Amino acid sequence: YCRMRARYVLSNTVYYDRMERYDTAPNEYAQHFRYLCHLAAKDSINPLVSARTPLNLVAAMQKAIEHGDTTYGVCICTPWTTPTEEGSEGEEIEKS
Repeated sequence: YCRMRARYVLSNTVYYDRMERYDTAPNEYAQHFRYLCHLAAKDSINPLVSARTPLNLVAAMQKAIEHGDTTYGVCICTPWTTPTEEGSEGEEIEKS
């Protein structure tokens, strides 16, 4: 729907399809990732982390994001459970 609307209805609009762009220029994404890694290594970027959650609570975090229950910043998924998060399934997600 968005693509059709951007191409035929709205004359000053461009539809950008990330997956189509990845298929046509995968090296561009690799280059962007290397650049981000370079910036992170230099400590040039400092993202504001609003919450961290283990993999088993990603669904709860997604619902919190959709309902606006997270603070401003980036929500991080950690592939491990920290001691403060153990046994907290169903409870409120720890926020940093």
